[in-house]
Amino acid sequence: MLPTTLGEIARQAGGTLRGRPDWPQVWEVCTDSRKAVVGSLFVALKGPRFDGHDHVLAALGKGAVAALVTRGRIPAGQPGAYVEVDDSLVAMGRLAGAYRGRLTARIVGITGSNGKTTTKEMLSAICMAVGSTIRSPKSYNNNIGLPLTCFHLGEYTKYGVLEMGANAPGELSALAAIARPDVAVVTNIGRAHLGGFGGTLAHVAAAKGELVEAVARRGGIVILNGDDPNSRPLFERTKGAARVVRFLQAQEGELEGLPGIRGRHNVMNALAAVAAAEALGIPRAKALAALAAYEPPPMRLEETEVAGVRLVNDAYNANPDSMKASLEWLASQPGRKVACLGEMLELGKASEALHREAGQAALQAGVSLLVCVGEAGRRIAEGYGKAAVLAADAAEAGALLAARARKGDVVLFKASRGTALERAFEACRTELEKA
Repeated sequence: MLPTTLGEIARQAGGTLRGRPDWPQVWEVCTDSRKAVVGSLFVALKGPRFDGHDHVLAALGKGAVAALVTRGRIPAGQPGAYVEVDDSLVAMGRLAGAYRGRLTARIVGITGSNGKTTTKEMLSAICMAVGSTIRSPKSYNNNIGLPLTCFHLGEYTKYGVLEMGANAPGELSALAAIARPDVAVVTNIGRAHLGGFGGTLAHVAAAKGELVEAVARRGGIVILNGDDPNSRPLFERTKGAARVVRFLQAQEGELEGLPGIRGRHNVMNALAAVAAAEALGIPRAKALAALAAYEPPPMRLEETEVAGVRLVNDAYNANPDSMKASLEWLASQPGRKVACLGEMLELGKASEALHREAGQAALQAGVSLLVCVGEAGRRIAEGYGKAAVLAADAAEAGALLAARARKGDVVLFKASRGTALERAFEACRTELEKA
């Protein structure tokens, strides 16, 4: 982060500077008191299970210059320097937006119902091959993670690749106002977070369109999925864009032979990444060369072979469309198809029907053995039929799979992140290794 004075931070955050700081400048921002260092600004955030205001003195003791706090939370006379604001989370977003305005980096904002993180990683691999690049770590894609990522951009950063998620209308508009992307990528419109979006794909498209509109309004470049019928409404929100680019499955021949791109859904992610790279001025040949060395992030069709059984950990996240895509990939693999499926979260009133649909998709994919985990797993089992096996938790599922797996099987693990189905993967691998 470029150095910023506390007085400037107070002005940008719309706050009041209190106390006498011994250090006049801030070099980085943190929200975890354990990571506070000399020259940092500690932002005290309140969450459902924690309150950063309880850890202000710990952060200051580690060398933080000051703490950004919500008014009234820190008693008068408490030692240290403070920037008091109406809402520390909102103020952090303001600070990140002001900081972004000081930089020359080209920013790409990536959203969509599926494939955001993978597309971000693919595009980052391309950008890193040609210039200094900062990308969203892990899935820092919300109103906390995105500002923190922006603070890591530097004077010589050439590219910023930012993942942008949303669970409700208005969230992408707020993130776009902070990051001010030059390029918008929408991977697709699917059935994710339906509960927060009013339960319909039209509402999902409307929310994702907030990023499109923000970038188009600033004369940026918009990249959309030309094969996705649910993305069509987004084209109507591109007025003012310098260019609108469609990526299409028909272009996938260019990606043949690239080892890290597995499954049709990842082909589409790669095409989106190449289109975004070209929007940044990176030649296609360089983009494809970088993708040739790309390795997928953990828990995304991550494969391990134990005792002749292929275990495929795709348990990073799931929604109805990504679940279907993973099962389609499984159907294309040689050997007996086995799947361990768990709950898909945030589906609202449609949850039961969509879990039954997942069971039907497993049947259609030729899955010979299906193990379903948890209460939502009962609905998946209903869709598959009586042959489905129910497990109370991930550990039991892993043990069941290990006991029934055969040499040559391909075993897919898929569920939403909150289900932690990777525990079933680990349990199954451990048991197979023992055998």
